[in-house]
Amino acid sequence: MPQYWPGVVNQMTLADDMSVILLKEDISTCITVRTFLLKPAEVTVKQVQLRTIPIHLGTKSCPSYPLIELKEKLDMHSVTGSNAPLIVQCMYVATDVCK
Repeated sequence: MPQYWPGVVNQMTLADDMSVILLKEDISTCITVRTFLLKPAEVTVKQVQLRTIPIHLGTKSCPSYPLIELKEKLDMHSVTGSNAPLIVQCMYVATDVCK
C-alpha cells in the first residue's frame, strides 16, 4: 500500500489538487496517531494506524494488547469532542517487537 502522507512533521505532500501536511505524529509500539491538515479545504483529519501485532502478546516481555490500545485511542478521539474526521488503518503484521 503506497503511503499518501508526508513522512516528517510539517512536511507537505501533493495529492492531485490537494496538499497533505503532517501536523503531529504520536508513535507507540504498535499504533501511530497522525494529525493532518488538508489544503485548500483547510480540514484537519486524524489517522489512527495499527501497524503491527506482536507475536508474544500477554507475556511479561510484551504486556501490551494493541487492539485494546486501538480502541482506547478511538474512544479518546470521541471523548475529546474532536470534530476532525477519523481514518482508521489496520495492517496486520505479526512481529517480534517485544523480544
